[in-house]
Amino acid sequence: MNGSPVPPQGIPNLAVVPITGVIEHWQVAPQPLAVTKPEVALPSLYALAVDPQVAGVVILVHSPGGDVDGGLAIAEAIASLGKPTASLVLAAAHSIALAIAVAADKVFMAPTASIFVHPLQWTGQIRGYAQSLESIQALQDRVNRFVLRKRLGLKEERLKELSQRVNDMTGEPGTMLKAEEAIREGIADAVGGIRDVVQDLLARVGYTK
Repeated sequence: MNGSPVPPQGIPNLAVVPITGVIEHWQVAPQPLAVTKPEVALPSLYALAVDPQVAGVVILVHSPGGDVDGGLAIAEAIASLGKPTASLVLAAAHSIALAIAVAADKVFMAPTASIFVHPLQWTGQIRGYAQSLESIQALQDRVNRFVLRKRLGLKEERLKELSQRVNDMTGEPGTMLKAEEAIREGIADAVGGIRDVVQDLLARVGYTK
């Protein structure tokens, strides 16, 4: 989970957490599907939180989303690390991966990256239509509250509008945002790459050359 090399002496140690592939549990994800597993991610994040040698954490995101509860658990863990964090969306942060990306203190996006905001979709067996709709809405509200808690410049009405906007080509609800668009909407902070994220975190932990 943490593939960070040991930095040169005197430079603060920044840990790296990759969020790549589908977010799914061990027993659900087919192999060899690339996945981020909450069972692995959550203990790793805990270890970073209690490691005194870790000064800050970089979250590298490239994910189409996946299990909402699992993704939200990862997002809450990142948000509560108690250390400076920065995320970098390298190509895609779609669906629940959006919540993981915005869990960091600062959100960077690569120039070609995108964020897809859309309403939750039910993929399980529907036993009771009304109960299923109620469950989906409750889960959607939890995700929205988290995103709005982390991105204070984003208003609830605007988030719902982006999520429910119907695509003219596909007929499906949702909005695909490029990096500059995500910044204008208050979802991301800056366009950049790994070097920019590292420099930002080093500055925030007090490192100067």
